[in-house]
Amino acid sequence: MTEEIFSDARSRALRITNMVRKEIKSLLSDKTAIFILFFIPFLLITILGTSQPNLEATNTTIWIIDYDNSETSEQFIETMKSLNLSLAIGQKISVSFFTSGELAPIQPNFGEKETYGLVSEELAQKTLTTQFLDAYIILPEGFEDNIKTNGTTPIIVYYDSIDFMKMLVSDMVVLAGTSEIQMKNMLFERDIIYFPETRPENLDLNILDMGAPNFVPLMLFITMQLISSQSIVGDIPLRRLLNTSLKRGEVVTGKLIAYSFIGIIQVLLTMALLSIFKVTMHCLWFDLFLILLLNSVAGISMGIFISVVTKSRLQASQLFLLLFFLMYINVYYVRNIFFLTFIPIEQTRKIYEFLAYRGKGLSIVWEPILFMTITGLFFYVASIVYIKYIKKEFI
Repeated sequence: MTEEIFSDARSRALRITNMVRKEIKSLLSDKTAIFILFFIPFLLITILGTSQPNLEATNTTIWIIDYDNSETSEQFIETMKSLNLSLAIGQKISVSFFTSGELAPIQPNFGEKETYGLVSEELAQKTLTTQFLDAYIILPEGFEDNIKTNGTTPIIVYYDSIDFMKMLVSDMVVLAGTSEIQMKNMLFERDIIYFPETRPENLDLNILDMGAPNFVPLMLFITMQLISSQSIVGDIPLRRLLNTSLKRGEVVTGKLIAYSFIGIIQVLLTMALLSIFKVTMHCLWFDLFLILLLNSVAGISMGIFISVVTKSRLQASQLFLLLFFLMYINVYYVRNIFFLTFIPIEQTRKIYEFLAYRGKGLSIVWEPILFMTITGLFFYVASIVYIKYIKKEFI
């Protein structure tokens, strides 16, 4: 009895191994698949990595910390808050200002949904590298005396360099605000000067660096999903194999393993290109590799499910396109919280930002990792159930 069990296990392992070998060989001989998997990522990353940014409208949060507490500093704050940004910098952006002693939203503790803290320099230093603060301005003691006596006064400005677009917007807001104050008070021969600093320091960003959390997961997920969505449907040799001892559930497992090997190569190539273009990675290289691979495997799992439930390559392509648009619209426009939870590209974006840009560890992002794993397992199990108990033919 034991011998039969081991024999059956060996046979099953051999069949899956043969299928994996066959699938990899077949995939590597498919020029279209190789083009989609490797040339397109290389081309897109190269284009983005060598491009310059264009400013877009965005929402920005700025704190103002007032150590002078004078009439002039109060006037500075009121002018900044009432600044007509559309006229001042030509951008329709929303800026939220919080000043010393006011309650402002900050990074919540584990298990909390919302947290607020009193605006202070100490809290600003901690909050700047989170997504809750984009810049803070310090009005030092003597702000009023300096501008009245010396004709000039310095202010201190810190920007969050992780989000490059918001850093640009914040800088223009400060510049527009100081110019507006000088115009209102007729201070044409007096200056409010500042030398901005960034936290973290010395980040040399390009478009790829700014867009990597959104672009890289989407590219890896969609390319692997597209290729794997054609893996079973219309596979004529597979129909002959089903007349042998090959089990239908083994088809899904074999395809998943084979495409996962290809996914590993694609992720390694992508990370190598990210390194060449010096994209920010304040985390362990392996941690980021693991997350991107999990994202790809989720895409493969969903792609195989598409291939299982459809009856032709055209139908599979149409279903792939439909699911892609549904995910894209929800991630970038509708943003329904429930569905976002189970969309791998959204969860990978969150994890990527926290790992690579904010230097967090995997333990901090366990929740999105869990949801990504659940999504991948769901489509894997659904594919096995469908192919074993529902699907009658492959062609």
